[in-house]
Amino acid sequence: MQPTLTYTNAQGESITFGPLMPYHVDLSAVTGLSDIENEIYTISSMGQDGDTYVDSRLTAREIRIPGSATGDPAALPAMRRRLMRVLSPKLEGTLIYTGDVVRAISVRVRTAPTWQEGNGLYPAFTLQLAALDPYWRDAGDTVTHIALWLGCLNFPCRMGWKSSTANGRWASAPPVSSST
Repeated sequence: MQPTLTYTNAQGESITFGPLMPYHVDLSAVTGLSDIENEIYTISSMGQDGDTYVDSRLTAREIRIPGSATGDPAALPAMRRRLMRVLSPKLEGTLIYTGDVVRAISVRVRTAPTWQEGNGLYPAFTLQLAALDPYWRDAGDTVTHIALWLGCLNFPCRMGWKSSTANGRWASAPPVSSST
């Protein structure tokens, strides 16, 4: 099975990219899928040699997808319009990698797809996506019940008893009536 990337926007529209797809993408040319940058925070004091580690964080993934639209030359304008509609910068989306594993990541479109003309029969495009949360997750929604709670505890209900402030003892009180 050939690995593919599928982008699905917030309206449910999706486009699949891969070596055998109409939107041809060589996945070895895609950047940002596996490489992640660790930003390290340090401090230094006067007279200190080197720095002192404070904290670190993973930066947002910048995913760049170069590809080309393949197929019937008469259908290329419709393919271009569909790519521009689905990958609207106003909509958030999900990028799903399907290969030996299936993983998903939430992304935002950094720039609308840019097209390079004049490079042969099939026009090339470049997609710029930003994954603000850099972690890949399972593509399917999975629910794992850690514990199952059953209502099995019963407590007796005693009306008419209340706490007395005198000597911290319980004192009898007349029953509470609920007349309306």
